[in-house]
Amino acid sequence: MKTISRLSIAFVILIACAFAQAPAPPSFSADITTTNQRQPEPIKGKIFFDKGNTRIDMSTQRGDMSVIHDNTNKTNYMVMHERKMYIETKDGARPMGRAPRTPDVKAFDPNNPCANEEGVTCKKVGEENVNGRDCDKWEFTSSDSSKNRTVWIDKKMHIPVRSVSADTTTDITNIQEGPQDKSHFQVPDGYQKFDPSQMMGGGRGPGL
Repeated sequence: MKTISRLSIAFVILIACAFAQAPAPPSFSADITTTNQRQPEPIKGKIFFDKGNTRIDMSTQRGDMSVIHDNTNKTNYMVMHERKMYIETKDGARPMGRAPRTPDVKAFDPNNPCANEEGVTCKKVGEENVNGRDCDKWEFTSSDSSKNRTVWIDKKMHIPVRSVSADTTTDITNIQEGPQDKSHFQVPDGYQKFDPSQMMGGGRGPGL
């Protein structure tokens, strides 16, 4: 996979949290690609989802990493495999770095996918096969035009297999339905926890 910047890392973390905080879709794994005008390269990774737990694997400028959401403990882990280190944060904590607004990558209400979005209306405009999945095509219109987007929602799983806004396109491909190994959602044995407060006073971080 191509390397990505620290901004992209934060971008993908928010995608993981969007999955975790939404109504749980069926268990699955898939490839995920996000293209954003602020990024020189697409964000490419692998996503695993099971019982509200989420993992996204990716390659970065500092090596391979995983972003894990433990739904039971409401905890997120940024795992840096080359350094055998991880950063732990609780749900609701401010993410590291700044990131652009992510598209909605979550399970939708198939009858009213914009039901919980204030100031947003949506209209079904067709049916298409996208990334090998039968989808309903919806247009979302907001009082804030920057949030306008078109979303292709999988008829079976109710997740978006494609979402297109003014500056961002996200595709979910190669969807494999079924239970996922519990080890995907755990920090590997032997990895050390990194405390971001160590960076205070000139201390060095884990190279993000």
